[in-house]
Amino acid sequence: MREDRRRPVLNRLTLMALPCAAAVLAMVLAGLVTYLVRTPAVLDGPGADERRLRPLDAPHRYGRLPQHRRAPAAAGRASPASEEPTVGAALFRIARGTTAANVLRRLKADAAVTFDLPGADATTVMAHLGLGRQHAEGLFLPGTYRAGRASEILREAHGRLRATLEDAWRRRAPGLPYLTPYDALIVASIVEKETALAEDRPRIAAVFTRRLRRGMRLQADPTVTYGLGSPAGPITRAHLATDTPYNTYTRGGLPPTPIALVGHDAITAALHPSSGTSLYFIGRGDGTSQFSDTLAEHNAAVRRYLRPPRGGRRRRPNGAGRMHRLIRRPTAG
Repeated sequence: MREDRRRPVLNRLTLMALPCAAAVLAMVLAGLVTYLVRTPAVLDGPGADERRLRPLDAPHRYGRLPQHRRAPAAAGRASPASEEPTVGAALFRIARGTTAANVLRRLKADAAVTFDLPGADATTVMAHLGLGRQHAEGLFLPGTYRAGRASEILREAHGRLRATLEDAWRRRAPGLPYLTPYDALIVASIVEKETALAEDRPRIAAVFTRRLRRGMRLQADPTVTYGLGSPAGPITRAHLATDTPYNTYTRGGLPPTPIALVGHDAITAALHPSSGTSLYFIGRGDGTSQFSDTLAEHNAAVRRYLRPPRGGRRRRPNGAGRMHRLIRRPTAG
C-alpha cells in the first residue's frame, strides 16, 4: 500500500522533470548546430592558410581562369588584376602603360604606403627586392594592390607578372619570332603604348611580328620617345633621327627592354597576334587604327588621316605614335 501511495508522487515529479530535460536537450542541440555551421570543414592541412592568406588576385595558383587563357577575342575584358579588393582597404593602383620610374615616384608620395626602399632608382630597387640588377621596366603587373610596404607591393606585382607571362608563353601561338618570353614582353609593351583599343591590339602585334620576320625595322614612335626620356610636345623628325638604343627607326630588331608596364591584354595580343597581311597602321584620330598591306596604301592613309583640317595645322593621330611616318619604303634591320 505504501508503494501505491508513492507512485502518484513519483509520476508527478517525472512529469515536472520532462520539460526541463527537453529544454536542456534543445539547448545542447542548438549549440551543436551553431558549431557545425560556423566551423570550416577543413581546420588545418593544405588549403587552410590559403583561405586566410589568399592574395587579392592569384588566378594562376587558385584556379581562376586568367585573361590570357581564354580566346584572344576576349582580350578587351577586365582582367582579374583590375578587380577592386576589400572594400574600405587602402589601395594602390598600378596603371597599364605607365613606367616603373613613375610607379616608384607614386609609391614614395602615397601617404598610405610605407616607402621602405633605398631610393627611387629602378635598378637599385630591383636589387633591394632580391631580383638582381636588372632593368625594372615592364616587370610589374598593372592592377590594384593593398597599400602597405612598397617592397611588398612591388614583390607581389612582380610575382603576378612572372606568373602571367610564363603561363601565356606556354600557351603562345606557334611560329612567333620571339626567342624568349622577355622578347614577347617587349613587343607587348609597344602594343600597350600604341593603342588603348582592345580589338586593335592583336592586329598591331601582328604588324610587328610580320616586320620582325621580314627583317624590317619596327619604326614605332613610342620606342623613340621612351629612349629620349619622353620629351614634351609632339614627336618631330629630329626625334626620329636621334639614335638611342630604343630608336626602332634607326635600329633593327627589338629595343633592349620593355618601354612600359604591360597588362594582360597586351601580353595576350603579343603571343596571339591576329592573322592577316598588314605591315603598316596609322591612327584615324578617333582611337581606332587604319591598317595597310602595302606602302602605297599606307601613304594614301597618311594623306587621308593626317591632312590638315580647314584653317589649321596638320593634326596628329590620337594616342602615341602610330607609324604615321612610314611613308618611305620599308627598311631592313
